[in-house]
This record gives sequence, structure tokens and C-alpha cells, in this order.
Amino acid sequence: MAYQGFSPKLELAKTFARAKVSSVPMGDAEKARRKQLAQARADKLREENLAQRALIESRRT
Repeated sequence: MAYQGFSPKLELAKTFARAKVSSVPMGDAEKARRKQLAQARADKLREENLAQRALIESRRT
């Protein structure tokens, strides 16, 4: 993709959008859902890491 250059208006719009999203109070259900998603992501990364380590160890022997 070609470089579009720096756009102050676009950067400002992005900043406002981020602030708007982060300032909305989350309900308990949303917090629980996000926590569950974060845990699932962490578990997947851990599993991939262990698989990678096992592969490396098997190549050493």
C-alpha cells in the first residue's frame, strides 16, 4: 500500500474515537466477556509456545 502521508485531521479523529470508546463504562457482562477472550488468547499463545518448544527439543536430539 502506498504511503498516504500524515493527516492531522485523521489522527485527531482516531484519537477522539479511541477516547470515546474507552470512556464508555463497561457492564459486568462485557467485562466478563473480555476477560474470557483475553484468557482464551493467552491459553492459545501458551499452547503454541509449548508446541514450538517441543518441536525445537525434538530437533536437538
